[in-house]
Amino acid sequence: MESYVGELCAEGIKAVALGSTQRPDARTFWNWSYLHGPNDETARALLPHPARRIGQTTDIPPSAHLTECDRSDLLPALDKVNTDHRRRLGTTEHV
Repeated sequence: MESYVGELCAEGIKAVALGSTQRPDARTFWNWSYLHGPNDETARALLPHPARRIGQTTDIPPSAHLTECDRSDLLPALDKVNTDHRRRLGTTEHV
């Protein structure tokens, strides 16, 4: 997922991989060490389905100040990255 996020960022789209091991995110339960202790893998093992889903989640926080021009640039950039990513994965599934 981090490579996908990198592709989005290369197109000028601010994106974050919620399950990133490079950038902890407060929205991921395995970073809540007060609940399960300091071991991230233990937390993921306790809740494997949510951990897998979060690991597949990309956050693209839109600006409140997007202009019509910004929006018209955003969709083709998303389509380009999604198409390229699916092609590399050899799938037609949506990312």
